Amino acid sequence: MARTPFRAVWNLWVDPDFSQVEKGAMPAPYVDQEALDFQRLRDALDDFFATGINLRIANDYVDVLTVHQRKVQSAENRRFNDLAKRLRLEARKQTGDVIDVSKAWAKRLSGQDRRIVPPPSVIPMVIETADYEDMLHWLMCAKSYLGMGLPFDAVIQSFTGNAGAKEASTEKNKDIGSLPKHLNDMFSQMFSIPYTPQVLLDVASTDPLPAWAKRLDD
Repeated sequence: MARTPFRAVWNLWVDPDFSQVEKGAMPAPYVDQEALDFQRLRDALDDFFATGINLRIANDYVDVLTVHQRKVQSAENRRFNDLAKRLRLEARKQTGDVIDVSKAWAKRLSGQDRRIVPPPSVIPMVIETADYEDMLHWLMCAKSYLGMGLPFDAVIQSFTGNAGAKEASTEKNKDIGSLPKHLNDMFSQMFSIPYTPQVLLDVASTDPLPAWAKRLDD
């Protein structure tokens, strides 16, 4: 019988650059998600992040307006743990690279018509590994790829939620990384707006942690 993987949802916080929109040099961007190639997006992320793991994404994302509304309306779920948990549970039931969250995320995003959506601030990724230890290895590699080289104890803290995007901001700190140019360019093309290189990786939902990891977090 196949072993059940250990799953975690990692939110990739990206930074759309609205400076040209604010100057009136370009129109406000909107994305037709029904026409968006989520498989292409998943494959690009998988090529960059994958080191012996399985990477999957939702067929949706957290747009800039939803992020703004969460910040204004509530101090809770600014990290979108609610969406991440629903995505993780859907990943158990579905098998494809791109996970359908249209029902699971219904009424939890800013606009119900997903054919006219602002660009993303958060791209949730489902990472599946053989066990928790392999997840830690992937995390250390991922942070290194993004220029966030951290010692092991800091990696444990970021996994258990004691570091990272607590306020979901892009203020200068050690947790801010940098997107590679090819991903930055692809995001700009797919979502019709330039992106700055700034990026943040934040855990939003995980399968239950092993006892030894919980003890390290006490």
